[in-house]
Amino acid sequence: PRLGRVERIIHCAALSSPFGRLADFEAANVTATRNLVGFARRQGVSRFVHISSPSVCFAFRDQLGLTEDAALPQPVNHYARTKCE
Repeated sequence: PRLGRVERIIHCAALSSPFGRLADFEAANVTATRNLVGFARRQGVSRFVHISSPSVCFAFRDQLGLTEDAALPQPVNHYARTKCE
C-alpha cells in the first residue's frame, strides 16, 4: 500500500557481525544505503539521518576526544569497512 509522502528517514539498518562474507556486508551496508539515499533524493526527503557505528573508529586502544574530522584507522573487519563507506 502507498504510504504517502516521506519527509524523514532514519537509517539504522545494517548487517552487523564480526564474521561473514564481504559481499554480504557490501550488499547490506553499502548498496542498500546508496539505494536508500537515491530514494530519498528522488522523493525530496527533507531529513536523512544515517546512524553509523563506533566500529569505524575502533583501533584496539583507548581513543579520547575523537571528532568527526579524526582520521579513521584501518577497519578491523568487513562490518567496520563497509560502515566507513
